[in-house]
Amino acid sequence: MDPMPLDRRLFARFPVKLPAKVAANPFPREINAEILDLGMGGAKMQVRLPLDSAIRLSFELGGVRCVFEADVVHQSEDSDPDRLTYGVEFRSNPEMEAALRRLLPPKR
Repeated sequence: MDPMPLDRRLFARFPVKLPAKVAANPFPREINAEILDLGMGGAKMQVRLPLDSAIRLSFELGGVRCVFEADVVHQSEDSDPDRLTYGVEFRSNPEMEAALRRLLPPKR
């Protein structure tokens, strides 16, 4: 039996299905994305186009517009060949972090 993989995240992630927008080079405008899980430190999301290593992710949660600069830290294969799944880590943004802290459930 394989041991459980270590979860090295500092913050809990919560499953969601949130529409989002991503701005990244080389795209001159935002592209559609779907956030699959979300936490204080980052998110897992799906898009239809490959992403560069640095992005801007925007979404609405609980009536609050959130915008984060983020770094792509993981890409995984998806069963849908038309969708790419990425893990992103948010860059420090105290204002947005405070908003997320109010909107997300506490870590258990």
